[in-house]
Amino acid sequence: MQIDAPLSPQGVRIGRFLFLGPAGSGKTTIAGHFVRDVLQWPAECIRSVAPPSKPTLSRLARTRHLPLSVTDREAQEAMFGRIWREAQTPYDKGGMDIGLIVDDADFYMSGAGRNYGCPSLSEIVKLGREAGLSQVFVAQGSAAVSKDLIANSSMVAIAATDEPNLLDYARRYMQDVPKAEWTIAHLPRHVFLVYLPSSRPKLAGLWKLVNGRIEVREWLGEDAPQGEESRPTMPNEEPDTPAEAASSPDAPGASPPETGEIGATSTRPRVDEKPTGSEAPGPER
Repeated sequence: MQIDAPLSPQGVRIGRFLFLGPAGSGKTTIAGHFVRDVLQWPAECIRSVAPPSKPTLSRLARTRHLPLSVTDREAQEAMFGRIWREAQTPYDKGGMDIGLIVDDADFYMSGAGRNYGCPSLSEIVKLGREAGLSQVFVAQGSAAVSKDLIANSSMVAIAATDEPNLLDYARRYMQDVPKAEWTIAHLPRHVFLVYLPSSRPKLAGLWKLVNGRIEVREWLGEDAPQGEESRPTMPNEEPDTPAEAASSPDAPGASPPETGEIGATSTRPRVDEKPTGSEAPGPER
């Protein structure tokens, strides 16, 4: 399995990667394996933000969980502002290329046009990749995750859903997927359709987590994808409302299973990005 993403001087594969689907779809689990086994960001560069009761993604990515209230905008501005400044600071002054993970991203974002929650999060969404700040957003795909955000992502992985915002996006823009709206609504459980809005070809097939490894299935044409249902490796802890996210108790979680290498990764950038590599000079800051 390969992922096309430019590599920053500090070893962070740069892009914006979305995992969208309803509660219980396994998006948190597959996103954790994607970060750990495919992106392979250096541990010191990862910042994993989620509600206090949602450490699952951080555990899977084997990084520190940064708990953040879904209702406290002041705390959100402080957290995302610190991450944004760290990514913008020159290397010789302690700045870093950051791999940002945000679970339950819907709860931190606003659906009002191009404004995404607090000002610093808005800057991360609009300019993050240019500043060496890669992003993985895990969300249910509500109106807060606007079509503009989806269209400007490197990769979108969508689970079976009846979320009107996602189905409308599929109907309007996923022309490479036959019967896109119907297909997404009828995907098998824990199977994700993977779409690359800025690449050619755009359709990257179907992903499924099997025995702790992401398996890629070829698209089968106009028929709805078929396959056995799979269970996520880790229990999903996905509240349906901000109140549940803020108040639900921690759910005990098992340690993530050991997995082998998924496959060679590619540092070839997308066609709309300039090639970079580990030898390339860092961005001007």
